Amino acid sequence: MAVILFIGLLAAYSCPAAAAGAGVEAAPEARGKTYYLDGENREALNSLNYGTEDRPWKTIDFALANLKPGDTLLIKEGTYNTTRLMINGLKGTPEAWITIKAYPGHKVVLKGAGITTGRVQLYNCHYVVFQDIEITNFNQGLFIEGGSSNVIVDGVKVYDIGQEGIHVKGNSSHVVLQNCTVHHVGLYIYNGEGFYIGTGSAGPLDNTSYVTIRNNLIYYTTEEGIELKPGTHHCLVEGNTIYNVNHNYWDDIVGAIEIGPNKLGVQLWRDNPQHIIRDNTIHSVNIGIMVDTGSQIYNNNIYNVKKDGYGIYIDNSTGDNFPREVYQNTIVHTPAKAIYAENNSALIENNKVGLVFNTSGGSVEVEAEEVILDVEQFRAVSHAGASGGMAAQAIRETPQAELSKTGPGMEFTVKTDEAGWYYIWMLVSALDKGQDSAWISVNGGSYNAFPYPLVDSPDKFRWAKLAVIQVRNAGDTINIRVGAREMNGLIDKFIITNNVYYRWGD
Repeated sequence: MAVILFIGLLAAYSCPAAAAGAGVEAAPEARGKTYYLDGENREALNSLNYGTEDRPWKTIDFALANLKPGDTLLIKEGTYNTTRLMINGLKGTPEAWITIKAYPGHKVVLKGAGITTGRVQLYNCHYVVFQDIEITNFNQGLFIEGGSSNVIVDGVKVYDIGQEGIHVKGNSSHVVLQNCTVHHVGLYIYNGEGFYIGTGSAGPLDNTSYVTIRNNLIYYTTEEGIELKPGTHHCLVEGNTIYNVNHNYWDDIVGAIEIGPNKLGVQLWRDNPQHIIRDNTIHSVNIGIMVDTGSQIYNNNIYNVKKDGYGIYIDNSTGDNFPREVYQNTIVHTPAKAIYAENNSALIENNKVGLVFNTSGGSVEVEAEEVILDVEQFRAVSHAGASGGMAAQAIRETPQAELSKTGPGMEFTVKTDEAGWYYIWMLVSALDKGQDSAWISVNGGSYNAFPYPLVDSPDKFRWAKLAVIQVRNAGDTINIRVGAREMNGLIDKFIITNNVYYRWGD
């Protein structure tokens, strides 16, 4: 994909990864003993003479009480029911971390008593690894607090939670949250964030810092996917995939990634917080990134944003002097709302913005889910048969006359690099006559009903030729608009080509 509208000029940047984030990439190799826990083994026993693989411990509380620096606890498969698990004061050393993890290949689930009570909590813990464990059916998921430091949370799954999924707070620092999956949180009440860093404005004062949130998958949260609260500083958010978040704030200025101001209520960090937000993929949201204090925002890919939402929204609610540097992001959205700044505190350079794609050698592919403008007509859905595993599904029936008011559900423009006759193909899936058409407009023409060829299986797609149009000069453009005429039909991708023999599949 190549989008061609640029904001600003190319600037040379250094990307100071060391300026933010935990500064902890991996714990040193374990030097202590390895113990085993198997709650479903009838021969397991809480005894200091146990803890081996053939004579495992029985309960988590007993195991935690007997770990020393350098030790590893391997938990065997099973569902461990608890109203609240508090890991208090567990301390390794810089050379001898303590590791708590699932036995390799085993599914370990910590299950609470319901979404109105309890949590899993690391309090005042240092040099600890918590790995490959699932947390579900609690009021709150995983809390890291009480001044904890040098903690790595890796490969943890948090889901079906009453409030926030993973929360780092209480002046904790040097924490890595990586390779985790957080979804379906906020099922009970407020605070439905995927990752919540810091404390609210009422206090107490919380300068949680140097938190890395890396390579996580976050979806179906009632509030932000990732929120950095006022008072936090030097956090690194990179490589995450976030979609379908902020359900409680769909009509508000709240980002899928939300960076709060440097001060609010009792929260205060006097210097530049210097958060870094980079290399994230964000889609199917109302606002991609909301930034309200000193940060670097770069190399993020944002698409399928709500029609009247924003790709990146830049604010300065407290009037601070800290730069917001926004550069080298790719945002598929209406240019006027792709990057929006409330003030002049932002440096916006070399972002690729718009819904314009370039042909190369007379051809280009466009993924349908990347050009959705109106999420009330189409939504991006997972589909095993679609290229890239995603497609755009029609979710309403839009009358033809209504499109002049609502605008298209999808729209994009192709800039050609060669003259000639161009064929416009669309890869579609429809199982019956109740879902086999869309409204199509090419180069500003009227919307016409376009029928899809039917498929005989829900995992199949077929190519359909939309139009043939003459391009007289290289550099001329082709505009394509699509409206949702019938529900449930799927569009995988478009191909625009001047190759008369070009046809993929049937």
